[in-house]
Amino acid sequence: MAINIGDKIIYRDEDRDGKYVAGEIVDIWVNDRDTIIGYFAALDSGLYVHIKPNSHNWCKLVEPALVA
Repeated sequence: MAINIGDKIIYRDEDRDGKYVAGEIVDIWVNDRDTIIGYFAALDSGLYVHIKPNSHNWCKLVEPALVA
């Protein structure tokens, strides 16, 4: 599944007792071989986070979802 700038995500915020927060991808980091090495996301809570591609703490939203 391709992830692009502007895509909506859900992120499990360990600093907020594991609560899920919605956000948006604002930058994609690549190395000199054009391999994705990280994502930078702006969360609706006001935090900006660096997310590693293989992390299990987040996923792309493909349909609207409610976040508690």
